[in-house]
Amino acid sequence: MLVEIVKLGITHLMVGTCALCLTADCELRESHYMPAALYPKNQKLELLPRVPGQTEVEEITMPLLCARCEHRFNKRGESEVLRHIAAKIANKPSPLVPKLETLTVLEGDETLKSYCGSDAGLNMDMFAYFALSMAWRGIHSWPRTGRPDLTPICLGLYREPIRRFLAEETIDFPAEASVIVIACTDKISREAWFLPSQRDDVWFHDVRMLALGVFFRVLLGRSVPDVLMRDSCHAVGKRIHVGDASKRTRESLDYTESLTA
Repeated sequence: MLVEIVKLGITHLMVGTCALCLTADCELRESHYMPAALYPKNQKLELLPRVPGQTEVEEITMPLLCARCEHRFNKRGESEVLRHIAAKIANKPSPLVPKLETLTVLEGDETLKSYCGSDAGLNMDMFAYFALSMAWRGIHSWPRTGRPDLTPICLGLYREPIRRFLAEETIDFPAEASVIVIACTDKISREAWFLPSQRDDVWFHDVRMLALGVFFRVLLGRSVPDVLMRDSCHAVGKRIHVGDASKRTRESLDYTESLTA
């Protein structure tokens, strides 16, 4: 992506092509990788970064989107999702959990229970849009101060269909895609987040992200098991799950560490 910095007095405009809508020669905003609302404000918060052994406190940004697409991301998913998981509630139980536990359990065991998010007044399509937008942001090489750029995530053949869906060029949810959402009851998952990270030990794309008590998985491919397609928050049942995600959180972090060992 070519970005030209135009100096007008003391104002610096970043002009280039919007990565989402592909509009050329437009002013680009300083876009956040992880939404700004998830960064802690005057409180201690454990951050689990994609690069092990580092405490990620830097707000990772770069000129990526035009103003219209920044607004699109906010309107289509970010604002709705973040009001449930903003940093100010990091050290408190997730507000999603009590909302859901009053509902009828669709399916579950001692570790994880499934509910219909729509029955709790949640717009699960917005959760799906938000998760896809985070996976899509991960395909870019994000710069960091004094350290190498983050390694981009690979979405393969699904990269363009996801971009077109996010840019509202099509209303069709990407084929062979599933978004799993878990409202976490455990302390480690409530008090931490990590950037989208990709596992390559399965026969499909598996991108995972933790956002202060809400665990997301974006699954892409023909080999995604039917049960995981059914459990997607965008599917007919609009499912959201509640349970202890500490094992999944630790597995995701341990797997990332193994890649750089």
